[in-house]
Amino acid sequence: MFTVQFVKEAAWISEDESTKADCVVKFAEFDEEMPFTAVADDIYDHSEVILEAIKSGEAGPVKSYANWKAEQDAGIEEYRAELISKITAKRPGISLPGDADTDGDGQASIEELITLLALINKQDSEAEDAALAEKYGV
Repeated sequence: MFTVQFVKEAAWISEDESTKADCVVKFAEFDEEMPFTAVADDIYDHSEVILEAIKSGEAGPVKSYANWKAEQDAGIEEYRAELISKITAKRPGISLPGDADTDGDGQASIEELITLLALINKQDSEAEDAALAEKYGV
């Protein structure tokens, strides 16, 4: 077991707000603070020590699950918008989500958008390679 010196910046990442939390921890055995996910049924005792510090208030203010989830969802939507922007910049007029929605749920998932962007990048790279080969007679 590592020796927990302090816990800070905690957020509940389970709806029950008692069994799983993200936080920053400083262990005596390491020079640096580090991100840590504490889980109630972890095989390591220091995870339970960390959860107790969070529950007792020793870790300072704790972000609720609802606030943590809202931030995660906002981050996902921001990333989705960034992917769509990159795709539409490379292929103006592409129909999204339709062209990227492979599972028929009406919305292109992050995975579907990443796959589509990778295919577009591959096509662009192959086209550039072909143009160079033609230019230099290779």
